[in-house]
Amino acid sequence: MRYQLLGPLSVLRGTGEDAVPVDLGSPKQQTILAILLINRGTVVSTDRLSDALWGEDAPPSAMSSLQAYISNLRRALRDDAVGASPIRRQSTGYILDVADPDVDVSEFLDLANRSRQASDDEAWALALDTADQALKLWRGELLVGQRDEEWVHTEAARLEEIRSGCREVRVTALLALGRLAQALADVVSLRTDKPYRDRSAWLHILALHRAGRSAEALDVYADHARRLDTDLGLEPSGELRDLQGAVLRHDPELAAWPRRPSWSGAGELRTPEPAPSVHHSTAVPDVFAPGGLVGRVREQALIAGLLDDVVAGHTRWLILIGPPGIGKTRLADEAARRLQSMGGRAIWARNPEEGAPAWWPARQLVNALGTDPADLLATAGDVDADTARFTAYDRIQRVLEEGAATSPLAVVVDDAQWADSMSVGALASMATSVHHQRIAFVITLREGDHHPAVGRLLSAVARATGNRQVVVPALDDDEASALATQTAGEELTDDEVIRLVRRTGGNPLFVSEYARLSRDERNSGELPLAVRSVLGLRLSGLAPGVLKTLRMAAIIGDTIDINVLSQTTDLDIDSLADHLDDAADERIITAAPGSDGYTFAHGLLREEVLAQMPALRRKRAHARVADVLAESVGVDVLTRRAKHLMAALPLVDPGDAVAACAAAAADSANRWNSEAAAHWWQQALAAYELLPPAEQIDEQRDELTVSLLEALSRSGRGQTVLETVETALAVAVRAEKPSTVGRLAGSLLRSGGGWPWVSPTKDPAPLLLLLARAEKVVAEDPAARAQVLGALSVGHSYHPDPTLAPELIKRAQEYAAIADDPDITAEVMMAWLITFSGVSTHASEVITVIDDLLAFDHRQARFDAVIAHSIATMAAFTLGDISAVQSHLQQAISGSEELSLPILRAQLRWMEVVLAIWHGDFERAERHQSIAKRVHEQTELYVTGQSTMSLMGLRREQGTLSEAEVAIARDLITDVAASPTDTNMLGVIAAGMATVAGAPIDRDLADKLVRQRQATRGAHVWFTLGHAVALAQVVADFGLTEHAAEFIAELEPFTDCVGVIGQLAGVGPVGLALARLHMLVGDDAATGEAAARESVAAAARIAERSGGTPTLLRCRLLDWQLRRPAERHTDELAVLADHATALGMIGLAHEVRALREQA
Repeated sequence: MRYQLLGPLSVLRGTGEDAVPVDLGSPKQQTILAILLINRGTVVSTDRLSDALWGEDAPPSAMSSLQAYISNLRRALRDDAVGASPIRRQSTGYILDVADPDVDVSEFLDLANRSRQASDDEAWALALDTADQALKLWRGELLVGQRDEEWVHTEAARLEEIRSGCREVRVTALLALGRLAQALADVVSLRTDKPYRDRSAWLHILALHRAGRSAEALDVYADHARRLDTDLGLEPSGELRDLQGAVLRHDPELAAWPRRPSWSGAGELRTPEPAPSVHHSTAVPDVFAPGGLVGRVREQALIAGLLDDVVAGHTRWLILIGPPGIGKTRLADEAARRLQSMGGRAIWARNPEEGAPAWWPARQLVNALGTDPADLLATAGDVDADTARFTAYDRIQRVLEEGAATSPLAVVVDDAQWADSMSVGALASMATSVHHQRIAFVITLREGDHHPAVGRLLSAVARATGNRQVVVPALDDDEASALATQTAGEELTDDEVIRLVRRTGGNPLFVSEYARLSRDERNSGELPLAVRSVLGLRLSGLAPGVLKTLRMAAIIGDTIDINVLSQTTDLDIDSLADHLDDAADERIITAAPGSDGYTFAHGLLREEVLAQMPALRRKRAHARVADVLAESVGVDVLTRRAKHLMAALPLVDPGDAVAACAAAAADSANRWNSEAAAHWWQQALAAYELLPPAEQIDEQRDELTVSLLEALSRSGRGQTVLETVETALAVAVRAEKPSTVGRLAGSLLRSGGGWPWVSPTKDPAPLLLLLARAEKVVAEDPAARAQVLGALSVGHSYHPDPTLAPELIKRAQEYAAIADDPDITAEVMMAWLITFSGVSTHASEVITVIDDLLAFDHRQARFDAVIAHSIATMAAFTLGDISAVQSHLQQAISGSEELSLPILRAQLRWMEVVLAIWHGDFERAERHQSIAKRVHEQTELYVTGQSTMSLMGLRREQGTLSEAEVAIARDLITDVAASPTDTNMLGVIAAGMATVAGAPIDRDLADKLVRQRQATRGAHVWFTLGHAVALAQVVADFGLTEHAAEFIAELEPFTDCVGVIGQLAGVGPVGLALARLHMLVGDDAATGEAAARESVAAAARIAERSGGTPTLLRCRLLDWQLRRPAERHTDELAVLADHATALGMIGLAHEVRALREQA
């Protein structure tokens, strides 16, 4: 819509040549619209409207007529038949809510202001262009035909003054650009219209003088002075008299103005003051509490300080947490308004209660900054899911940073608890990566349990300094009284205040809702304590037809889908629109941001509408909505239909609900929203239980359960998988259902991706005991027994008894052979692989089993192939076959992305880091490490030690620790050395950190660290070889000769291998560590030297055939040290040091230079 007030009042629908005028009805109806337009954004009382229409002669039917005019205007001004009207009822009047760019007056004022600013900045071409644009909008005086009305007169005079100023700016710009003829023509026209304006006369005189017509210029001055004296009894201004003198003297500055006269040596020229710049507010009117924010002194001070930081150039986050109605959104609005008053701007993203579609808040934010969300979120078809997601994160961040480049920016995300996980993930990413940008992120969040993405966001915000997480408190008694008085528009009695505070608990929303009632309603009878009664009283004032429409709207959702509402009610379009307008007048619903529809003013109102509906009626309504959605299309139709069918149970067929939930789950999985997929599989299971027992089939239930477990695994919720399996398995064991027990054990097997489902840091005893019981249930079922034994084998991967897991997997193989089922055989093969995943003693055998599995046709062959390739990366790395590692890695990555397996993709990210470090590409390693950490943190498999382990592998090759890392290493090494028990991964990290140059460790502590591991070591697991290699380097570094022999004995069987710690880190070839140990204990020089040379050669062979540059440099150093003194050339050390420095191996470079100095 385009609203035109300059000239005759008109409204155009559409743009350009397609624009058509809107029929605005009778003159009185047009008068109402004109008044609302002039006062847009503020409430115009019904009394003022009545006075403008009838004055003191208002008829008895005035209010009815006024409401009819408003209703007609609402229908005329909607963008579609039942869209939200820009006219809203508020308190005692009406408010017109239209955007400034849609009103010609606002556009004119903005252009006039920009033209004046350009003139002040001496940007003359821009000043002329914007002045021309502004003047083209002038179709005539404001509201021609109503000029004599008092409510028009003042505003019209103001606009006419601004127009004259804009015309003067145009003349000034023309003079600056040397276009004298046009300037003269314009100024003559201006003086004809405004003969008494000194500045217009000043410009006329100057233009004539510049044109060589100085005599005429002096005549103009004389004529103007005479007119002022005769008509007004005034004299020309001092600036005008100065100009007359300058013309008489032919002062040189006249030739320069309005350019600066410095080029001529002339002084500045005094001119009459131009019309002041135009300032018009574009702030959204306060819809929360008329008159401003009540109370909240502490919160306002905190906001003020935080925004000062933002304006000073710092990024800050404000998290506002509290129950519904406590005032979170109001405080967020206060923060946004404050930043706007400081020269910034604000953008909002709001989330619907029923859940937001993918990227919903992000789409709102980037759209508010003028960027097309579809273009921003589009990704190439050949990129993996993680890369696509983080690319989107980076693009969103870039748009926000660009939006804050010119002025501070408030980014407000309201009700973040309902936002989709990907948008929350983008926020969490920015919480750690956006710095020194003038951005204030303001997040409102309901208290209670949140999905994991919100938890990660809160943690990320809490880690940075300067951010604030505020639990918004209730109002105290005085504040509650002040807010109620302000809302009611009258003083409350002491008794009313006491009752109010007692019944509302100081919740601002409840206080406001209570205060909006009339005094009679507040004082009539005993009101219930709950706010529901307050909300119910508001709803009771609605007409029955309006309330009926609202009930169906509440069933549809927080945001009202007009199309669905129109199909689920028996109303014609006009009646439906009227009902929605009536509800909007009572502020039950409000215009939905960014659309032409409506949304409930707050969730509690919708909840109360639903609460007033009998349960059976609600279910029938949900079923009706589901029927309509069955014929609808849209991005979220499947999930919405499933939600309504579930709410309609048991009135609808449970089988239909199961099918709808399964469709919603599949749709969610296709959109990378595995969390939503898991939710809908859970709902499908719940609906399945409502089927008649005769229709329930164990196989179907098992399919749903396994689908749920797969979705949980894919969404990174490994711990939830374990808990779900434990619960379901307990039921199946009690019911003695062998097939179900076997399938659950099988789903457990793959829940950890390529890693064992059991964690080295958590006690698996309860689930292992349940699996042991389960074996008795499946004793007569070879297939199920093989599945249970396979899960038990993986579960005992870390058991101190090294014979237990192999014995279990051997038995599983025996029962699989009896079952003679290819799927069971494949499952046991997978159990064997995961049991020995990353275990160096079985590396060669792992490769053989993987080759057999990849050639084996079975149901889960594609899924298992990804896991197998992932496991193969560890085995191949251990065997020093780096080319095979790369091949398996690429195949595993491709499969994990194709099948949307985030856990496996996260694990493979770490292996990409290890490979980059092996090749000496430390910059690439750090880049991969950052992504790997972010990806893995979003899974329930994440353990802090995994990131630290990877960092250790990088720092070990770089040979340097930061100050913070030194402190972490000191505490870790000290704690591990003092531990009386096996420290698992922490011990490995401590050993690796101890090998880095500059690590906070001395000989005594190194000895304790070695002794601790030797005294507590358990079975050979995936980190055992890497741990031994790292400690062997510590033994060599500190000359701990007494430990050398036992490490030589442990490592010699792996001379041709690489010390790799799963997929997390590498500690170099075993040969390097062995060589240093042989050099340490080589009392027999020939024997020690020969053994050392053989070990170095083994390491060098691996590095040479795979591009392991860091290892090659270390081999060259050891080779130099093994030579006889006469064969050592120091210039080789200089070259070696330079190569190490260029690669970024700072520790090695220092070591080599120190050796060169000693030599």
